[in-house]
Amino acid sequence: MKLLPILLICPILSYADVLICKVVAITDGDTIICLEDKVQHKIRLYHIDAPESKQDFAIASRKALSDLIFNKTVRIHTYGKDRYRRTLGTVYIQEKMLFDINLEMINKGMAWYRPFGKKNEQYLEAEEIAKANKVGLWSQQVTAVTEFKRKLKYLFYSLK
Repeated sequence: MKLLPILLICPILSYADVLICKVVAITDGDTIICLEDKVQHKIRLYHIDAPESKQDFAIASRKALSDLIFNKTVRIHTYGKDRYRRTLGTVYIQEKMLFDINLEMINKGMAWYRPFGKKNEQYLEAEEIAKANKVGLWSQQVTAVTEFKRKLKYLFYSLK
């Protein structure tokens, strides 16, 4: 019987990592700003990496995310913070059922799948399909964000 009170609390605890908010800004293809009861949250879309502002497809990626969720109320399943203090989250909009925006950005070829923590097979498969169909950033040779940042860092230190 000691287990019963814990089991009754578990459903409440599982919703502690859900945020319902209105998207008020799209920073880039993988970062948004939303408002929840006048509190601003900066959200980094979990498991995806979109092109940086100086990269090809950066504008298209930002626009694709904006077209999907700007000015809409979203449900975000959160996974803590990144090193820049942004909340990591999977963003959903309610249509007939919950619609995974992070997955849709990969489907559209507007972001790469990045396995932070636990691997997501659905995202990996979506990226493989987008790549095979040459969708979005897969339609041309776009340098992955990690390689792009490595080159910038090298250039910065070589100029010193």
